[in-house]
Amino acid sequence: MELDNLWTRIEAAHADASGLAPLRPGADASDIAWAEQSIGVTFPSALRTSLLRHDGSEPGGWPGGQLLPVARIVEEHRSLRRFRELQRGHALNVLAHPRDLVGVRLWPGGWIPLVADGEGRYEVIDTVPGPAGTPGQVLTVRGTAVGDRVLPDAAAYLRRVLDDLLSLGQV
Repeated sequence: MELDNLWTRIEAAHADASGLAPLRPGADASDIAWAEQSIGVTFPSALRTSLLRHDGSEPGGWPGGQLLPVARIVEEHRSLRRFRELQRGHALNVLAHPRDLVGVRLWPGGWIPLVADGEGRYEVIDTVPGPAGTPGQVLTVRGTAVGDRVLPDAAAYLRRVLDDLLSLGQV
C-alpha cells in the first residue's frame, strides 16, 4: 500500500513538474521475467511492482537521470559487468560506509541498475549486501566508488525521490 501511495504522489509531481520528461507506461510481466533471467537476478517485489506501473522514464524524466526501463536495466547490467572485468584487481572504494554494509566486490551480479545519469553515476538495488546490509538496499555508485547514500529499501528510495522533487520546487 505504501508503494502505491508513493507512486501516486510521484505521478502527481510529474504531472505538475516543468522540464521533466514523462514516465513510461508499465512493463509487461513477461519483459520483467526476461530481464530477471537475462541478468540472473530475481528482482525484489518492490522493483517488480514499480516496473509494472512504470517501465522507467524517458531520459531526463527522473531526479538524477533516467529511471531505467527493463531493457536498459539489462543493457546497463551487462555493460557494468564488463566494466567489472576490466577493473579486475581494483578495490571497491566505499565512501562513508563500513564495508560490511555494502560488501567489497566491484559491480557484483546482484546489483540491479535503477537510475543512470549518463555520466557514470548509478543508483542500484543491492540484492547481495555485506553482512550488515539489507537485501534490496539502494546504493549510489560511480565507477568503483559507493557514494554516501545507502537507503534501506525501495520505499525509502521513492520517499527520497518525492522529497527531492518537492525540495526542487518542481511540484
